[in-house]
Amino acid sequence: MLSSNAGKLPFYRTARPHAFLSAVFIAIIFSVSGCKKPEYPVTYSLTDPKDGKSIPVRITGRTTTHVEFIRQKDSKFFSYPLNKLSSKDRKFVARLPVAKTDDKIVPPIAKNNPPYIQSRLEQMARLEKGIFRLKREIEDEAGNPGMIKHHQKQISSKLKEILELQQDIERYRSEHK
Repeated sequence: MLSSNAGKLPFYRTARPHAFLSAVFIAIIFSVSGCKKPEYPVTYSLTDPKDGKSIPVRITGRTTTHVEFIRQKDSKFFSYPLNKLSSKDRKFVARLPVAKTDDKIVPPIAKNNPPYIQSRLEQMARLEKGIFRLKREIEDEAGNPGMIKHHQKQISSKLKEILELQQDIERYRSEHK
């Protein structure tokens, strides 16, 4: 005895194949658009607007008006206006998440981390809070270039410490797989 579906085409070969393809297309779009934005720090090469040379940097954050980075050759911290970047660099930076200086830092702490990693994550969180405090102080010290420079040096130092802690964690994880 034949079933009631005898002679019928499978659903994907019906008169409306576009519905199936549309569903697949929408699923692909949602999966692609659901990709995580890059997390900081991001290694990138900015273009010097004066001579077009490539400047290797580690982008540490951005606001709606500035990008913050450490120049790799001398580990100096910069907060650079977005409107002074090349159009290619502006497009890249626009994809990065905006970090407000008043955002609360939530340390990436999980209960299953070994104590070695846990202590470094907690130290990184403390350093990040200090960086955000210093950024607020820079905003308040708009008319005092000496204090701004001092705060920028402190931020650079804290960012170096964070990078060292990240390297320690990566080294520990690779040795204890």
